[in-house]
Amino acid sequence: MDGSLRPPLPIRIAFWLNSTIVALSVLVWIELLFAWIAVLWSIRESRFFGTPERPRVYIGFQFFGKPVDKRQYLEAGLLPDGFVEWTSLLTVRISVLFLGLVALGVLVLVKMRAGRNWARVVLVVLTAFGAIGSVVILLAASSGWVTLAGPAQWLLTVFALIVCLSTAVLLWLPVSAAFFQTAQRCRD
Repeated sequence: MDGSLRPPLPIRIAFWLNSTIVALSVLVWIELLFAWIAVLWSIRESRFFGTPERPRVYIGFQFFGKPVDKRQYLEAGLLPDGFVEWTSLLTVRISVLFLGLVALGVLVLVKMRAGRNWARVVLVVLTAFGAIGSVVILLAASSGWVTLAGPAQWLLTVFALIVCLSTAVLLWLPVSAAFFQTAQRCRD
């Protein structure tokens, strides 16, 4: 494609909005990864559930809105042998998958900005899934099925929903469609 073909403003806005979502996703992944590593380390060192010498302050999670103490699982033998090793391996596999998806997302964004129509279609499909996921999270949180960690998580979920919806609109505006058609003609 000719390097002089500059994407119109809606394409540039969609590119940067989705780049922001990718960057925020990476930051959230890093935060979750470090939190999970800390939990696994604590379980491995038997500090997560407390010791007789140093009982822990309640650390639990919620299951359908009811607090559950993890110590009961340890005492009942419900944490199987190799749990830490298995979950560590699972964490690594999920991390590799996530980083692969981020790389794929960046590739789609770059190709969309370069005027590839297939990238526009892929991005709209991905943003449709993102919008559906955001709506499901917001509905589940408002009904009490899940708990969002404060106002920041609510705002990020609403921001993701707005970005998904605006991307779908921006990529199909007439000026955007003309850009993709011009880019196709330049490549032919």
